[in-house]
Amino acid sequence: CGKPYAAQEPIAKNPNGWGHPECRTAPA
Repeated sequence: CGKPYAAQEPIAKNPNGWGHPECRTAPA
């Protein structure tokens, strides 16, 4: 996803790699 990573934002493993949990179904 296109959102920048911030320290307070959670990230999670998803089918496209690592990213925001809410973006796991979106293209990386």
